[in-house]
This record gives sequence, C-alpha cells and structure tokens, in this order.
Amino acid sequence: MKNIALVIGATFFWLMIAEVALRLVYNPAHISVSNAIMGEPMFTYDAELGWSIIPNSSGTYTASRAIDYAHNSMGMRESEIVDDARKRLLFLGDSFTWGFDVQQEERFTERLKAHFPDYQIINAGINGYGTDQQWLWYNQIEQTIKPDAVVLLYFGENDHVDNSTNMRHGGFYKPYFERTATELQLKGTPVPKGERYFYAEFPRLSKLWLVRLSVSAWYKNRAEAKIYIDDPTLDLITKFDSDLRNKNIPFILLGQSPKPSIASLVDQLDLPFLDVSNSFRYETFGGHWTPEGHQFVADSLMPFLRIELDKLN
Repeated sequence: MKNIALVIGATFFWLMIAEVALRLVYNPAHISVSNAIMGEPMFTYDAELGWSIIPNSSGTYTASRAIDYAHNSMGMRESEIVDDARKRLLFLGDSFTWGFDVQQEERFTERLKAHFPDYQIINAGINGYGTDQQWLWYNQIEQTIKPDAVVLLYFGENDHVDNSTNMRHGGFYKPYFERTATELQLKGTPVPKGERYFYAEFPRLSKLWLVRLSVSAWYKNRAEAKIYIDDPTLDLITKFDSDLRNKNIPFILLGQSPKPSIASLVDQLDLPFLDVSNSFRYETFGGHWTPEGHQFVADSLMPFLRIELDKLN
C-alpha cells in the first residue's frame, strides 16, 4: 500500500510540475472552453443539426451591448406556440432572424406582430445556422408548427460558406448536403462531437492546460477533418420552394446582401423575394442589425407581406 501511495503521489507531483511548466512556456488560451456558438452558453449538442438551443434557456450576454434572451419549450426565442384560430407565419434564418445584439421586442418579427393580428408570427431563427441546417430544423418542427406560410431569411455574406462545409464557428461540426446528378444527399450525420464540446462537458477539468493541450492534440490527429464541398445554397432554396409548393404552403425569401445568383433563381422559380439589406448594423460581432435595422426590415416587409398574405385569404 505504501508503494502504491508513493507512486500516486509521485505521479500527481510530476503532473503538477508539467502543468506549471506548460503555463510558463505555452499559452493554450486560444482553445475555447465555451459551450457557445457565438459566445453565449445557450446551445447544446444535436446529433442531427450539429447544435440547437436549449429549450427554456434564458440569460444575458454582452456583445455590442448587453442583451437578455429567453427561449420557449421548443428552443425558439419566442413565446409558447398558441393553438388558436390565427394563421401561422413561420420565420426561419440565422442570428439576424434570432435577433443577435437586440432585445426580443426590438426584432423585426416583434414589430410585425401588431400589424398582422390575424397571424401568429413565429420566429424560429437559430444562431449560426446555414440554409442546410435551417432546412433540417424546419423538417423537425413542421408538424408541430403547421405553418400557413414560411419566410426564410437568406444571408449572402456567409450562408454560402455555411452550406459548403462540415464545420463552422471555431470547431463545431454540422451536417451538410452534397449534390448528386439527381438530388441533394444529406451527409455528416450523426454529427460528431468536436473538441469544443469536450471542454463544454468537462469545464472544470478543462481548466488544466495539460488537459486542454492533450485533448487538442488528440482531436487534431483523430477527429474528422474539415472539408469543403460545392456550394449547394441555390439547390437548398430550390428544395425549400419545391417542398412547400407541393404542400401548398406559400414560401417567401428575404435577403441581406444577396449574391447575384439569387436574382436569377427567384426569377426562375417565380419566388416572392424582398431584399431587406440595410446599413443599420453594428460594426463588430458579425455586423448584425441594430434596432434601427430591424425597424427598417419591418417597415420594408409590411406592404410586401400584405400583398403576399392576401393571397392566402
């Protein structure tokens, strides 16, 4: 027993020496230990989507400004879905739709609600999602929401990159679609857990730099490599349009900084499209819309939506 105790003690001692030495000669501070996509701990691992928002999560984060957030039981930054006689208008998108850097009541979807009382406007935007994840997310929630119309916010500045790889946001794996001669094929599921998820699941252990260096080395040698594929963004939007048309659900596309190819696609599909690009944006943390930017989007959308939604009646 004495020898065992000596071995354990010596091992602990040399590990501590290694930890101290590591802190003197190496700084692994670049290895993030956050369980967040954009710096706020509201996400959890999702084998189908890569990450999703923790249902009923709430808190405060600070980026360009201090922001409060609260999510419903479906993981949406939205009130609970109400079963009433109103038609349902579902908004999908990334952090611009979710409302990064603005309070919930400042978002364009909240500003629209007072002007469309006959509709239950539902904001299902998720930070960091590309069009591929938005499509998969929509298929998860479609039967619960049963939307009467769907609005997708396309973000030309990064959606094409989001959709063309299996990893985003500093090391988080995600699903992706590859084009074949006849269809889009889903790849990368179940989504593997990346290095940053280890740090999130073992936050105390990950405070040790020796652990962080060892984990980083292990993932570097054994984890799936980051890959890039042919951009499937236009095919994904086409898939949205085709599927919703087959179900007689109107589909509307919005765009911030759209690529020229989008104009050709919406003409080809005869797809209702509104460019909501504006310069009311913060200069840091992704350049998201300010409250004035969201007001601009709401003001632009009101007459456009009235025309499109009148077709439902």
